Amino acid sequence: IGDPAGLPPLIGRLGGADPDSLTDVIAGFGAQAITPLTQVLSTGVPSARRHAAEVLASLADPAAAPALADALDDDDDGVRLAAVLALGRLPGDTAAAAIRGAIAGGDPRVRGVAVRLAADRGRRHARRTS
Repeated sequence: IGDPAGLPPLIGRLGGADPDSLTDVIAGFGAQAITPLTQVLSTGVPSARRHAAEVLASLADPAAAPALADALDDDDDGVRLAAVLALGRLPGDTAAAAIRGAIAGGDPRVRGVAVRLAADRGRRHARRTS
């Protein structure tokens, strides 16, 4: 694990069988998986886009926040939901701003999740500052 040459074939399997095992393997590549995952997030088939968001959530790297924020406008409701859930796992202001923006969005499921995530972030922030 970790050899960059092994990443493209794995990325090509996103959205297919055994997603949990594949998520773990791709997440093992760490930051070097972010760019190919964000490419799939914007160009792949819906099942691959959803899976890419899930892997990005596992990585919890704030560098993925802009691509996940863009995915909040995806045509597929499953991709939008996976994106907001992934943003909830990411630290940083970009992820927080995207979650706040999703509260005003048109998808009621995404909006509901975003409200809960924003409240959770607020509680965590209040605990850290008290």
